[in-house]
Amino acid sequence: MEIDSGGVGPGGVGPGGTGSGGISAGIAWAARIWALLGGGILLIIVLVTVLDVLLGKIFSRPLSSSYEIVVIGIGIAVFCFLPHAQINRAHVRVNLAARFMPPGIRRVSDALIALAFAGFAGVLIWRMSLGAHDYYRYGETTPILGIPVWWAFAPVLVSLVLWMLTALLRFLQVIGLAASGPDVPAP
Repeated sequence: MEIDSGGVGPGGVGPGGTGSGGISAGIAWAARIWALLGGGILLIIVLVTVLDVLLGKIFSRPLSSSYEIVVIGIGIAVFCFLPHAQINRAHVRVNLAARFMPPGIRRVSDALIALAFAGFAGVLIWRMSLGAHDYYRYGETTPILGIPVWWAFAPVLVSLVLWMLTALLRFLQVIGLAASGPDVPAP
């Protein structure tokens, strides 16, 4: 059984495309879009920080809520990049040791690492969903803006689910059950 990688993304299903698609390419496309969302969040954080500094210097009235926006935004943005890093094998790894491994051992190592990432993402999904539920139940909000704390958990949980899917996809690619496709780097 092999999962079709299709042509999602440029020339495929997705923005501007009409291709047949496929699970592998669809997950890769979603990871890319989610990382772009994370980049957009970082840009907003930069703008809020610049505005805060300018208002503080020019009018001696910095934004009182900039800290909350930055903290929430950074937390969300970091998680937005995890799926894209996984699909592109960009997580920190020890290349020095892998360079000297025979290809078979390297594939087993890559498969186990991908499975470990999927498991870790699964544990985070479980624990963070419980945390989100607690914040929702107790109605905790940020002190200045009054933003419900559980709101930040929603995009983080989406990121974690997508990260788990990309790790499982990488595992299937390494063991030969999924094609890499044009938008997914080969293992």
